[in-house]
Amino acid sequence: MTARGIVAVVPMKPLSQSKTRLAGVLSQTERAELSFAMFSRVVAAAHRALGEVWVVGGDDAVRQGAECAGATWHEDPAENLNDSLTFALQNACDEGLPALYLPADLPFITAADIYKIVQASGGGETLALSPAQQDGGTNAMVIPQCLSFPALLGKDSFAKHKRQAASLGIQYTVCLSDGLSLDLDTPEDLALCDRLRPGFLSKMMRAKAVSTPTSDEKDL
Repeated sequence: MTARGIVAVVPMKPLSQSKTRLAGVLSQTERAELSFAMFSRVVAAAHRALGEVWVVGGDDAVRQGAECAGATWHEDPAENLNDSLTFALQNACDEGLPALYLPADLPFITAADIYKIVQASGGGETLALSPAQQDGGTNAMVIPQCLSFPALLGKDSFAKHKRQAASLGIQYTVCLSDGLSLDLDTPEDLALCDRLRPGFLSKMMRAKAVSTPTSDEKDL
């Protein structure tokens, strides 16, 4: 199954700046490896489902990993996540494409999760939002072609996005999917991942190359 005609947009930080809230439990090298492994999984799932993936920002390792996975890398022209996403959405509009925003830190995402939110959006025709499990954020968002819908990513953004859609008179749908619900930012998130999938961290640390998820990875 594929869901072509929609571009996935994955913003990414330089690996040295990733996952700073895990500094108390992981070294900088470990944080970089974990960040790259999650990024790899997100890009692979998006590429498998959609074919077209844009990675915005990061460092040379991120650029090389994205390009090796068949994604297109864009230098980040902005200083914050919402402006970076706005830049990518304008590019998608210019190319006549709906866009799917995905954060780079979804440790359990699979192509099936992407199919689910694309289906919920009517193939990119309707705004679709997927909430984060832990902090009220937004962990995925399908934005129809050239829809004027400013990103409000951050804490409690899911509620903010719903209020914004209502105030603008924009119809939206909510997609609940296990692989989209959990992003990994804090030691508590890391502990939850290990409870859900014993041995999670050691498995992710071994996944340092961008590739299509194997059956083992799907079951992480």
